[in-house]
Amino acid sequence: MKQNDLITYILHYLSRYSVSSWRVSNVSERAEIEIMFQISQKQFKVLIHDPKISLLNETYYFAVLTFEKDKGCLKGDVDTFLDYLRHMILKAKHADDEDIVFDKLLFQQYIQTRKDINRFDTFYLQYK
Repeated sequence: MKQNDLITYILHYLSRYSVSSWRVSNVSERAEIEIMFQISQKQFKVLIHDPKISLLNETYYFAVLTFEKDKGCLKGDVDTFLDYLRHMILKAKHADDEDIVFDKLLFQQYIQTRKDINRFDTFYLQYK
């Protein structure tokens, strides 16, 4: 199974079921994408770690998305996030290179647009 197919399958699963975390690894590139869902009483956080982007260690995250439950659009926010990943997968499938490349600037612009229309709040860890 190709990496693109595996990630697509995982996203398909995530869009229908609740899981605590998921990880997909490409051993040949030593690249790993990890997304963890943390749920508390009032907030829902998505932690994204991708060494291809962060070039740090596993304790640093590419982005931390925070969804406020009292805004009443939790599911829609998660769908928006998954849609972004699907978009990046589709982009990778049409590229000459089969590797999946997550564009940090594009992602931040995408999230900022959603933040501007009050879909959700975001918090990014600073890169050192």
